Formats: sequence, structure tokens, C-alpha cells
Amino acid sequence: MSGHSHWSGIKHKKELTDAKRGKIFTKAARLITVSAKQGGLDPDMNPTLRLAIEKAKTVNMPKANIERAIQKASIKDSGANIEAVSYEAFGPGGVAMIIQGLTDNKNRAVGDVRRTVTKHGGRMAENGSVVWMFTTKSRIKILNQSDLKISDNDLELAIIESGADDIKKEDDEILIYSEPNTTQTVQTSLEKHGIQTSSPEIELIPKQTVELDKKDQEKLEKILEALDDCDDVVEIFTNS
Repeated sequence: MSGHSHWSGIKHKKELTDAKRGKIFTKAARLITVSAKQGGLDPDMNPTLRLAIEKAKTVNMPKANIERAIQKASIKDSGANIEAVSYEAFGPGGVAMIIQGLTDNKNRAVGDVRRTVTKHGGRMAENGSVVWMFTTKSRIKILNQSDLKISDNDLELAIIESGADDIKKEDDEILIYSEPNTTQTVQTSLEKHGIQTSSPEIELIPKQTVELDKKDQEKLEKILEALDDCDDVVEIFTNS
């Protein structure tokens, strides 16, 4: 199993800027509140909440904000009307896009997404016309890599024996991919070797990727940035 994944362009990631910090914190807080309401306020007993908190920390969301978002879930009807939504679209160069979000107003959400996609040269797609181009994988990362007392070869062997499907090295992190229903088995196997892992995160992995020329790549970056600015959009997956 190679340390270089053949999956590329899995998910659009953008740098956090001060101008967008408040909006990003709002999205992170909404995800925390919904996760806590659905699975309980204790992150140790609620993996979805634990992952939402981890995401909030990656954008430097203050601890106080995180705690307020968790406690908001204990308030009756708080977050009760927020629903998960998913849209399919094609962008510049025929790039396939899956746009996921959380919203308390589905009409507003789909309107914002449609306007944004159309404005930047893309088009909305019918349900099912894009999703088949992706497979669903669970992704975890090693948390204590620098503290491990095993060699790189033994680490790779432990990951292979755990039943994982693939490994990817990204920004000095080791990411491990598996089928969602086998992730717990993978984590349990790795724990026996002293390998601690993050909460699982669901990724939509393109079965095939498309290559864009410079012009279409620039257009894609603009449409992804514009979609990130939509209040209800949380994740964007592409096959580029």
C-alpha cells in the first residue's frame, strides 16, 4: 500500500481569513449544536459531536464558542429545524460537484446554491446524476504519530493488517481510509499497537478525476470560494 493516494481533489479546502472568520464560526457552531442535539452533549459518547468539535478547533474557534454551541443543544427546540441538504452540480470543464449543507430554510439554501453555481458558469444537476461518480469512505488520521515507538515499516504494516483500504500522507499527517462500516474495527486494531486516531470523517471520493486547463481551474476555484460563502454550505466535494 503506497503512502501516496491516487485520490486527488477530494475536498475543497480554503484558508481562513479574518473577513470570513465570523461566518465560518457560525457554520462550525451550527454543526456542533446539531450533532449534540442528535447524539448527546458528551463528545466522549458522541463521535459525531467529537468530530464537529475537532473541525471547529482546526479553524481556531475559541473554546467558549464551542461550549456555548454544545449547551445550545440542551435548549428546547434549539436547532430542531436545521436539516441536512445535498445538491449535485457540474462546474467548469464538466467537473462534478456535490455540495452539502445544514439549513433551517431549504428554499433559501437551494436558491443560494443555484444562483452561485449558475453565476460562475456551472449548472445544477438532477439528483443521482453526480453522486454515482463518487464512493463513500471513512477517513481517520493518526494523532500521536511523533510519539510512536514503531518504525515506519511497522506502522504501515499495522495499518494494512487493520483492514484499511488506503493511506495518504498530507501535510505531514497520515490519513487512513476505509469502508464506513469497518472503521471501528480499523481503529480497534490500531489501538493495540498504541496508535491513536481521530474521530471518523466521511469523505466522498471520486472514482475518476478530471484534468482541467488553467482557465477552467481558475473558474473552479472561484465557484468553490463563492459556494463557501453561502451561509448554509458546509462541505464541497469535486472530482478534479
